[in-house]
Amino acid sequence: METVTIENRFVRILNLFEGVTMEERMRNSFKEALMSKLRARNNEITALEAKYGMSFSEFQRAWDKDKVADKNSYEV
Repeated sequence: METVTIENRFVRILNLFEGVTMEERMRNSFKEALMSKLRARNNEITALEAKYGMSFSEFQRAWDKDKVADKNSYEV
């Protein structure tokens, strides 16, 4: 196992997370960060599905069949 030195300012932040050991707190902080990113991406997908009136899988099929207009535009 490798030893890592953590600055006091980060220790104070990590102490806000659940866990008995610092390793558990770090793991929980990473998990929460990842879950936050996943929620954000899911919200983006939901917004795009509402915008285009179809699920991502339906959009992908339309894309593959060249039924999406302006495929190379940023907006799509």
